[in-house]
Amino acid sequence: MAASKYEIELLQMLEMHEILHLRGYAFSLGPNGGVIADRWGHMRGLWSHVDGAFGWTPASHTEPVHWSEDAAAAVRYTLVNLSIQ
Repeated sequence: MAASKYEIELLQMLEMHEILHLRGYAFSLGPNGGVIADRWGHMRGLWSHVDGAFGWTPASHTEPVHWSEDAAAAVRYTLVNLSIQ
């Protein structure tokens, strides 16, 4: 499954935040869709667009633990929860 236009939009929005880059985060489209969050070569989790919302699945989980209503909310969650790690 290829990345959706919503996942591409999220990827572009995440790449614009310098604080995430300064903290070692990089983002890419997954081979089966979704946006992979990577930190210093280690996968931290995956954003996926499902049924009109974005689900955050940490690398240690098999299902989303957080849902965001849109890309902007997913970026805010990422900034607050990932950038502090």
